Amino acid sequence: MRLRNLVRINPSKSEVSCLPPTTEVTFAPMEAIADGLGGLDTSLSRTIEEVGSGSYSYFADGDILLAKVTPCFENGKKALAKGLRNGNGFATSEVHVIRPGKEKIDPVFLTYLLSSQEFRAAGMASMTGAGGLRRVSESAILDFRISITDISTQQTIAAFLDRETARIDQLIAKKERMIRRLAEKRAVVVSLRVTGLVANGSELVETNSPFLPRVPRHWQLSKLKHGILRIEQGWSPECEARLAEDGEWGVLKVGCVNFGQFRDSEHKALPNQLAPRPSLEIRVGDLLMSRANTSELVGSVALVKQVRTNLMLCDKLYRIVVDEGKLNAKFLHFVLNDRYVRRQIESECSGASQSMQNLSQAFVKELEVAIPSIDEQIQIATRCQQISDGIATLLMAIERSIDRLRELRSALITAAVTGQIDVATWGERGETDRRLEKIEHELAAEQTGG
Repeated sequence: MRLRNLVRINPSKSEVSCLPPTTEVTFAPMEAIADGLGGLDTSLSRTIEEVGSGSYSYFADGDILLAKVTPCFENGKKALAKGLRNGNGFATSEVHVIRPGKEKIDPVFLTYLLSSQEFRAAGMASMTGAGGLRRVSESAILDFRISITDISTQQTIAAFLDRETARIDQLIAKKERMIRRLAEKRAVVVSLRVTGLVANGSELVETNSPFLPRVPRHWQLSKLKHGILRIEQGWSPECEARLAEDGEWGVLKVGCVNFGQFRDSEHKALPNQLAPRPSLEIRVGDLLMSRANTSELVGSVALVKQVRTNLMLCDKLYRIVVDEGKLNAKFLHFVLNDRYVRRQIESECSGASQSMQNLSQAFVKELEVAIPSIDEQIQIATRCQQISDGIATLLMAIERSIDRLRELRSALITAAVTGQIDVATWGERGETDRRLEKIEHELAAEQTGG
C-alpha cells in the first residue's frame, strides 16, 4: 500500500485561522530538528501573526516534520511533534509536514519508517534541483510503498524499536563521552608541555600576564610579532559550488581549519575565466589561522601536513610565516591552540556577534606566547605530536565503533519496519546483544593492537 492512502501531507495553516493572532505557537527553524532518529526542540515560540502570513510550514501535535532539502534530508532530520505550544506550530519551509491518518498508521512506526534505508534511498533518488538546494518532492513520500499495514503489528514493532534503539543510543552516548574525555586529556597533557609546566623541574617565575601567570625561568614571554616574519591573507573570488578537479585551481573555505585540523577537501573550484594567484598556493608546512568564524572556531590554527596542488588561501584565513631562527612552526601550532592563547582570543571577541567574529592582524601579532629555545621547542613539539597521535588513534577506533553502532541501528530499523525480522523472536534470541558484543570486542581489539 502507498503512503498516500494513510497520510496527509502539508496541512493548511487555515486550521489556526480561528485562533487569535496573538496566540503563541511553537516555532521550529531547521536547527530545532534533530538528526538521525529525530526530535524537536519546542522551546522557541512565536505568535500566529508573526509567522502565519509567511512561508512557514504549519503543523500540529501528532504531525511529523521531515526535512526535504539536502543535506538535511540525508542527515535524517525529522520529528514527531509533541507538546507544542497551544497544540500548534510553524516550521521552516524546508520541511514536509506529514499527518498520519487516524487509525490508519501508527505515528511512531511511521517515524521509524521514514528513518529506514529504503525510504531514505527513495527520497534521495527523487530529489530535484541544483547544487545544495535539491529537494524531496511530496510525491516521493506519498508514492512510497509500505508493507506492514496492520496497526497492532506496527505498534509492536514501534515498541520493539523504542527499546532496542534506546540501548544502542545509550552505548553511542557512552562512547561520545569517552571521546570528549580523551580530547580533554590530550588538551591538558599538551598544555602542560607548551606552557613549560612540565619542563624537567625547571624553576617557575611569575609573569605579569593574566593569561599565563608563570613560566620556566629560562623561557621568554613574548609577543607573537617578535617571532614571525609576516601574516598573509588570501582572497575569496566568486567560486563554483564544486570541488576543483585535477589540474584545476581552487580556493580554500574557512571550514578547512577546524579544531586544529586541516582538510583540503574544504574548497571550491576557481572559475576558468579567473586567473589564479600562485603566491597564495598552500604548501606543506604552512600554519593557517581562521581569521573570521564563529566564536568557537575563530583563531583555530592548523598545520598543513599534506595538501593537493593548486589550492589557494581564502580571505577568511591567515597564513602565519614564522622566523625559523626564533620559532618552530610545529611548536607554534600547539601553542596557538592552547587554552591560554584561546583565552586571549575569547577576551578580544567578547561581546561580538556569535555568528561571525573577526581577528585583526594587529591583534594576532600582539598575542602573548611563551617561548623556550629552538631546540626545546622542537623537543616539545615532537612529544606533543606523539601524544596527539596516540590519542588520535584511540579516537578513530571509538569513532569507527560509533559508526558501526549507527549502522546497526539503521539496519535494525529497516529490517523491522519492512518485516524482514520477527521482532518477538529477535528479542528472545538476544540478537541485539550479540551484535553489540561483537562491536565491543572489535573496539577492544583495536585499542590493544590485537
